[in-house]
Amino acid sequence: GRVVESAFVTQGVMLLVFAHVILLGFEVDISARSSNLEDIPEWFSVVNFIIVCIFVVELLLKFIYLGCSGFWCGSDSGWNFFDLVIVAVSVADVIVDYWSKVLSETIVMEELRVLRSLRFVRAVRSIRIIRIFRYMAALRTLVLSIVSTMASLLWTLALLLVIIYAFGIILTQV
Repeated sequence: GRVVESAFVTQGVMLLVFAHVILLGFEVDISARSSNLEDIPEWFSVVNFIIVCIFVVELLLKFIYLGCSGFWCGSDSGWNFFDLVIVAVSVADVIVDYWSKVLSETIVMEELRVLRSLRFVRAVRSIRIIRIFRYMAALRTLVLSIVSTMASLLWTLALLLVIIYAFGIILTQV
């Protein structure tokens, strides 16, 4: 039961999230450089599948450990919902990836391009990096501090623009 909340599992999930986002970056880079979608190495899909399976197992263990009420109504219910959405999107991505590979042998390339264009969920996977905030309190505090000062920053920017505008008018009259 306590395995789900252990420091080892938490740090392992953090490292896996980082690895998954880095893998996504390499995959996007390769696909952006190539006009042919088939140039993406097969091992990207295999590693993605393994990582998604690990995330599914982690989520299932968490659900079993916390129970239905603890998972949905506990202190981390917001994070649990976020994890569930991200894992569901990742599973959908794996299914679309597999389906497109199976169908690529039987359908015309134009239809395959339409199917692969549905893989916008790949970009959504990068949102998973937000999971890191759950485990790193100092990072979460820093981000929340920056977000909470955005209104003041906006007014400071407005004041700076007014000052620059006023000096611009004054200096053009001289």
